Amino acid sequence: MWLTQDGTPIETLEELESGSDRTIAVVSASIVESLIEDVLKKALCTDETGYGRHVQNYAFSPDGMIGTFGSKITLLFLMGFLTEDAHRDLLNLKYLRNKFAHYSENHSFGLQPVKDRCANFRLIKSRIKAANAFTVNKEGKRIETTSVSKGVDGLFLHIPDYANSISSARGQFVSTAKLLCAAFSPVLNGEKISKPAI
Repeated sequence: MWLTQDGTPIETLEELESGSDRTIAVVSASIVESLIEDVLKKALCTDETGYGRHVQNYAFSPDGMIGTFGSKITLLFLMGFLTEDAHRDLLNLKYLRNKFAHYSENHSFGLQPVKDRCANFRLIKSRIKAANAFTVNKEGKRIETTSVSKGVDGLFLHIPDYANSISSARGQFVSTAKLLCAAFSPVLNGEKISKPAI
C-alpha cells in the first residue's frame, strides 16, 4: 500500500494533489487498485500460510487470473462488493489511468477526451458532499477537512472546496479516487468490508 508515513490512502492522495496530472492519475489509481487487491485477498482465502498463500500470490501476479486491474474490478463486482455505479466508475478510473500511463498525448486533465471521461463518473453525484468537518490552524483559522460518514444510505465523502473539486476533471478524478479509498480502507485495519462497500 502506498501511504505517507502515518497516513491513510485519502491523506496520501491529498498530498499528491500538487503533483502533475499524470502523477495524480497513475498513483491514485494504483492506490485504489492496491486496496481492491487487499479486499479480494481477505475475502478469497483464509489460508494465509503454506499452499493457500502460494496459490493466492500466483493468482494476483501479473500472469495470474486476477493480476490485472480490470480482472480485480470484475471479481469485486461479481462478489457483491460494488454497486453498478461503483463498477462503472472503477472501470473509468482504470481506463484513464492507462491512458495517462501509456500514451504521451494524454498528459492533462484539460484535454477534452479526458474531461469527457471524467464527466462520466457517477458516484461523485450521489456520494460526495461538501465538507462538514474543520480543524483550526495555528493562527486560529478554521480549515475544512476531508471526512467520511456512513449511514443507512451508505458511505459519503465530505470534501473541502466541494464546488471547485467537482467542477474540474482533475477534481472529479481525485474525488472519485478518494471515495473509493474511503470505501476500501477499513481492510487495512483488519475490518471486514460490507457488501456492497460502495
